[in-house]
Amino acid sequence: MILSLDYGTTALKAVLFDENFAVVGSASEEFIYNTPENGAMEYPAEGYMERTAAAVRRACAGRVPARIVVTGQAETLIPADAEGHALDPAVVWLDNRAAEEYREMCEKLDIPEFYRRTGNPAPDIVMPLCKIKWLYRTRPEQMKRARTIFLLRDWMIYRFTGEKVSEYSTQSCSGYFDINKNAYDAEYLRLGEIDESLLCKPMPSAIEVGGLTKAAAEAFGLPAGIPVHNGMLDQCSAHLGAGGGDLITETTGTVMALASPSPVFTGEGSVLTLRHGINDQFLRLPYCPTAGMALRWFRDNFAPGTGFAELDRQVMAEPEDEGLICLPHFSGMVSPRPRSDARAAFLGMTLTTSRAQLARAVMEGVGFLLRENLESLGGEKPPFIVSLGGGAKSRFWCQLKADILGLEVRTLLDDEATARGAAFGAAIAAGELGMSEIRGLVQYDASFVPQRNYAEKYALYQDYSARLGY
Repeated sequence: MILSLDYGTTALKAVLFDENFAVVGSASEEFIYNTPENGAMEYPAEGYMERTAAAVRRACAGRVPARIVVTGQAETLIPADAEGHALDPAVVWLDNRAAEEYREMCEKLDIPEFYRRTGNPAPDIVMPLCKIKWLYRTRPEQMKRARTIFLLRDWMIYRFTGEKVSEYSTQSCSGYFDINKNAYDAEYLRLGEIDESLLCKPMPSAIEVGGLTKAAAEAFGLPAGIPVHNGMLDQCSAHLGAGGGDLITETTGTVMALASPSPVFTGEGSVLTLRHGINDQFLRLPYCPTAGMALRWFRDNFAPGTGFAELDRQVMAEPEDEGLICLPHFSGMVSPRPRSDARAAFLGMTLTTSRAQLARAVMEGVGFLLRENLESLGGEKPPFIVSLGGGAKSRFWCQLKADILGLEVRTLLDDEATARGAAFGAAIAAGELGMSEIRGLVQYDASFVPQRNYAEKYALYQDYSARLGY
């Protein structure tokens, strides 16, 4: 059995898989963040270990996994002192207080060269490249004591094994990692005033990095010495868990992300590209900061107390407003064109526009943005894409995406693609599973084929985008 620990934005999920990668135990623990000031998002570092111990005990329920693997988010920062104690609080990846450092990076960086080396089309306010410098500026006394600066998953691996190691796909999001050389970039570290000796050693993804320590084992109710694997970024895990290979996946969760593998990175274009972590592959990952979060915003403000399934029913009961368009840039725009100043808009409203029609426009807007990003990848249109994340639970939204994309959309039998992909990676690294076997272990649930042509409405969306300079 393999235990996967998935550190998402809103919660940690612990999933135990049997030898056939079927789920035999699962538990989740929610993260309740602190927001002490505008733009802030923090969490007690020790809370991650407490939540992990609670989830592991419930998921395992007396069963002993043969391996433990970690996946999840990338940019959350946890500085620690010489004894390895966290200098609280952790700065969660969505924290956007490093605005001054972000502006400085935008001014100083040669953006095309930055993309060629890091795979990031532009600096981002959430990048450790900006935030570590912000930490030194705003917390100088605390940071004088820092001897290690962990990313969240690196922190958890350290707490599990005592090893200070990272891995390539996660570091691809840092802003100071060269994805061609699989090494920290000395020039960008200097620009961010970051001492490389404080960073965890980057290593290949999914490999075994150590055994479970006695302290961690006692917290989890497990034997010491269980092999721990460093896993890979959640988007990479999800792609592998959906079948890997040449598949293209889309995840509509808090954000929307497309995942498309590539054997090479040319440094041309502007599509976010990471180290995949499997067979020296790269993963092209155009993403949009708001997707499911945009629909949640609409629901919470205009239909409070309404469940998403009920919102679907209300939308389906209303006739479509063919002239109504939503540009879903509630947190700026990253792909296919980086525009941090982009803003959301509803266009084409009339006095008869209903709440349900506005909700449908949000869902369509995310679908249009998905189509834009799929087209930005170039190449031949795939025969189908696999839809993941919370958005995949909405059959109505999946059908909208199929109609807008003009191709088949498939969903999985369960929603454990990220955790299962991490387990696949660990098993591959251990020599217990071959890449060619993965597709046969993945079970699809539903298939949605195009039922109408959205070309005219998509053209209207593009026209409005162009008029607003997006």
